[in-house]
Amino acid sequence: MRVSTALIDQFNEPLEEKIKSFLLNEHYLTTPEDLKSRRFLTRSVVPHVEALSQLFNRLDPDQPDSVDQKRYYADTKNRKNRMLSYFLSFMPGNAFRAAAVLDELKRLGFVWTTPSSPTFRAVEFGAGVASAAFGCAEFDRIFSFFPDGPKSFALIEADKPTLHFGEKWFNSVHNGSWSTRTFPHRIEVSQRWLPKTAPTFHFMISSFFLNESVAEPSSWAEGLFETLEHHLENEGLFVLVEPALRTQSRKVLELRAELLKKFLDHPEFKILTPCLGHQTCGALKSDSDWCHEEVRWWRPPYLRLLDELTSLDRKSLPMTSLVIARSRRSRTEILPALHGSDTARYRLVSPSHSVGPRDVEFFLCGQEGKRRAQWRAERKTVSTGLVDGADLQRGDILQNAELSGDFAQTKVESFD
Repeated sequence: MRVSTALIDQFNEPLEEKIKSFLLNEHYLTTPEDLKSRRFLTRSVVPHVEALSQLFNRLDPDQPDSVDQKRYYADTKNRKNRMLSYFLSFMPGNAFRAAAVLDELKRLGFVWTTPSSPTFRAVEFGAGVASAAFGCAEFDRIFSFFPDGPKSFALIEADKPTLHFGEKWFNSVHNGSWSTRTFPHRIEVSQRWLPKTAPTFHFMISSFFLNESVAEPSSWAEGLFETLEHHLENEGLFVLVEPALRTQSRKVLELRAELLKKFLDHPEFKILTPCLGHQTCGALKSDSDWCHEEVRWWRPPYLRLLDELTSLDRKSLPMTSLVIARSRRSRTEILPALHGSDTARYRLVSPSHSVGPRDVEFFLCGQEGKRRAQWRAERKTVSTGLVDGADLQRGDILQNAELSGDFAQTKVESFD
């Protein structure tokens, strides 16, 4: 997925300065030089990052299907350092992923309609340290994405100290433009995610939250649909971001399939991205297949050093995402940069590889599902910007595409 240069720039040195100022103020750092200190990072941060990475990436043989929230900070003696380590290592990437999803919506022409109440209301489920809320608010600061006027973010998180930390972090940067409310609450994902007395929201986001649940996607769909039906405003959006690991990504694809069954009787709900339609998922046809996206960024300087010390490589950020709209408008009315026939619109769902002097090969997904395709490279202007045909990227959208051949081997003859 292509990302705006302005967004990448703001998640580089400017983000590091915000993080440094906040952590100094909260006494998590002693000096401004701590983030550049190999000694400090090696002693206070690296061991916890390695343990958390093992947990999140399911490398522990005793790790259950979900990431157990209680194991995040099981070592209470070092809880402060674990909080610091999670925040430094994982918050920036998760915030950038959330912002990248909004970036594509903006690039495809999404514009908010006037909310039905004086305050624009947003909520993050399983907020943790408010990574996604922060990413969305940063995107709004850079691009004025959300409507003008008062805006509020509700943060829902089961762990009170984490919730308190996240609220302080969010407010340290966005207190002037957003108000916040916190709700220490453990969500049962198979049921409505909000109390019956809760208000409606214009924007909902869930980031790496379902990753903590052992429930089946069919149960997720029950709880999520009831939440959308009762608490998502008309013309509102729901954004889901989850890991790109095969098992977790497939669960999101299965969740999508379950939701589509429910949407049959509720046409006001529609999936916007990444699928660009309600077609059957091609990745679910094979048990070994899954579908994810990837965004590239520069990383704050301290995170480059931390990645070096932990042997992690986060030059790019994989993720699985889903964006749902509640609207009676058509998908092309909501995303006006989409044009032409739905059946002639495809997204690259793999990297592209050279298979000759000018030919590149990749997988496309469209209304008929997933297929292998080739393209003879030339300069093209596509919906995601001017790109070199030889450098088509995962996530690029081809519109008004003319294809020949079959699903085993398709040739892209032309596209917009």
